[in-house]
Amino acid sequence: WMFACPLVGEPAAAVELLGRVVERHRLELVGMLVGGVPAGGELHRLLLGVRGRGGFGARGEQEGTESCIIDLTGGGVDAWLSRRTRNFQRTARRARLPEGVALTDGLTLTPEDAFARILSIQSRSYKAKQDEDIFSISMYRSFYRSLLADVHASGELRLTIVSLDGVDLAYHFGFTRARHYRGYQMSFAEEARPFGLGTALQMQHLRRAESEGVTRYDMGMLAPYKARWCDRIERGVVVVLQ
Repeated sequence: WMFACPLVGEPAAAVELLGRVVERHRLELVGMLVGGVPAGGELHRLLLGVRGRGGFGARGEQEGTESCIIDLTGGGVDAWLSRRTRNFQRTARRARLPEGVALTDGLTLTPEDAFARILSIQSRSYKAKQDEDIFSISMYRSFYRSLLADVHASGELRLTIVSLDGVDLAYHFGFTRARHYRGYQMSFAEEARPFGLGTALQMQHLRRAESEGVTRYDMGMLAPYKARWCDRIERGVVVVLQ
């Protein structure tokens, strides 16, 4: 999906560093795709102007993936809620996890156990019943397993598993780094639908993100339900260098 941009820091310095890498490998390099570039920003403009030896340079761009952003600057969760509709505010403020549920922090589990519990919940979700479960595709399953292990090792994993009477019912999986939160997947078993676990879990992760100093809460690619939650939709592009 190329959500994240591999060029970080001050744009001019990042592009200059990219130029040095290209020059070092120019004899073996055919081309590259730089994804996650914020559309219309300085980095976007600089990349489109890249020209190197041997004709290597920008050859245009492709559409990237949109991200739904909740802005937690200037007042955190309460300020964000004030920008939502009254009905949304009422629902969000009343969202509570049911009495008697147990919460497990993914950092207290091994990565293997955490991922196995995610898969168990996912297999009982509506996505699985409709053959829309991303974890049913081996490539994505391997990607997320590796991703979870990486952020578990760094301590940046933010995974909450909700259980009732020893049965896992829902999970919310994301990670936090440098004042940014990125949500990856959230799901619940169909038998838990009446509990309203999705909203309660999302609010819990928002509150935790705020307490950790997060200012940018990224819900990932656009989906119909996310439009009610997000402050803005950011579009990324993929710049083609060849």
